[in-house]
Amino acid sequence: QREGYTSVPGCVGRGSEKWDYCYNSTNPRLPELTHVDGTFGNHITQKLGPCTGDCDSDSECQEGYACFQRGDQTPVPGCYGKGTKGWDFCYKPVLNDLGVDPDTTDVLG
Repeated sequence: QREGYTSVPGCVGRGSEKWDYCYNSTNPRLPELTHVDGTFGNHITQKLGPCTGDCDSDSECQEGYACFQRGDQTPVPGCYGKGTKGWDFCYKPVLNDLGVDPDTTDVLG
């Protein structure tokens, strides 16, 4: 669900205001799920970045990110790959509204 012209992962252009769009969560242009050694099942003090795990709570993620708790290998929004079964990953819970004329250079890489 998006508000205004919130960006859609892997898509270019602004679309129609307040319209929702499906996107391919297996798009290899999205950041790949990354595993950090020593984090699975442990309380960690380092802050994990986007698409990085294993996290157990939002406090283990960098500012602006949340820990996506998943069962099995549920796709992580905005990330590419399956990751390890049982691992949870940090993700951006709300996509940014880029405005009326969004700059798509960051989306395309």
